[in-house]
Amino acid sequence: MGFAKGPKYFIRLSEERIDVAEVFQYVRDPTAGAINLFVGTVREWTGSRKIDRLEFEAFQEMAESELQQLASQATDRFGLHRCAVIHRLGMVPVGEVIVVVAVAAAHRHEAFQATQWLVEELKRLVPIWKKEIDSDGNAVWVNALPEPSAREGTG
Repeated sequence: MGFAKGPKYFIRLSEERIDVAEVFQYVRDPTAGAINLFVGTVREWTGSRKIDRLEFEAFQEMAESELQQLASQATDRFGLHRCAVIHRLGMVPVGEVIVVVAVAAAHRHEAFQATQWLVEELKRLVPIWKKEIDSDGNAVWVNALPEPSAREGTG
């Protein structure tokens, strides 16, 4: 699957399991005083529905482009030393990692802010679609498309 690496960031869309330790090692930087990792996983229950797995699809080229822009913006906006955003595609069973957002910054405040901003903007802007498949085999698409006006007010 695709990946891109800038001077201070790394993004990837992959059907393979995400190695959280590898992502942590990428963002480690001796000039950073804070590293923050967000790890999103597949939960077993959505309301009263028992989930078996999630399936992710993406408009690959656009998703990669959006992730690159977000990583670059976050690096500039929050003064990040390093940034990584990795998202799974394909089938992901309960308990496995879906997404990792990792940042390194001089201080914890910027690291926390950047991580939250990246997670929220990723969910809002990046064309990755999620289908929940429950234990009875019923499938439901969730968050079908980013809103058309989602680009307004970012940055």
